[in-house]
Amino acid sequence: MMYEKRTLSPRITLNGKLHSITISKDVVRLLGLPSHVCIMRNLDGRSLAVRPCDEKEYLSLEVPEFESWKRNKHLRIYSTEFVREFLVHNGCDESETLTMPGEYDPKNNAVIFQKIPENTTK
Repeated sequence: MMYEKRTLSPRITLNGKLHSITISKDVVRLLGLPSHVCIMRNLDGRSLAVRPCDEKEYLSLEVPEFESWKRNKHLRIYSTEFVREFLVHNGCDESETLTMPGEYDPKNNAVIFQKIPENTTK
């Protein structure tokens, strides 16, 4: 099934209290419903990318069967170290929640997320 990329709202949320990373289902849709994804952090530590990957790649994450996703489903990963490092590196408190909108990059088949300070909540 093909989705209109311009109507989707890809987001990623890093929750400091839960030490979790939540990837919206629109990210998975934009990537073409892959079976596995990887979360990558830019060398400067200020942006993230989610891209499809092979299940044997380092730190690959299995995506549940998309057909079973209900209206409010998402992909959640728990990683204390990753979440804490990203939040602190970007000037946030370890217990904050940071939500970043994403933009699809067709050249790299990835969704890129840039930190925007206004989207930070305590």
